[in-house]
Amino acid sequence: RERQPVTPTNRGPGPLRCPKPDVTQVRLLDHSWGYISAIIDEASREVITVIVRNSANKEQLHLTLDDLAKKLPAGVTPIMHSDQGWQYQTREY
Repeated sequence: RERQPVTPTNRGPGPLRCPKPDVTQVRLLDHSWGYISAIIDEASREVITVIVRNSANKEQLHLTLDDLAKKLPAGVTPIMHSDQGWQYQTREY
């Protein structure tokens, strides 16, 4: 059986069913790097959580997921959709 990709149209009804995490590296004014870890609701395109750090590491990943968990309504069990970056290949994730 062929697997279908999870998209906003087949992820199931309701908000927060398919949150998409992303980590973006940005150059700061002092020429150092900053890392923005965000989770976006694929259905509404709303930014659910944002954690900014000077290092992309497991701590940032944990903070992002913990913040998401606090914001999920009772009974919502999302399917996380990621780009398979290193953060999302860790055992903790």
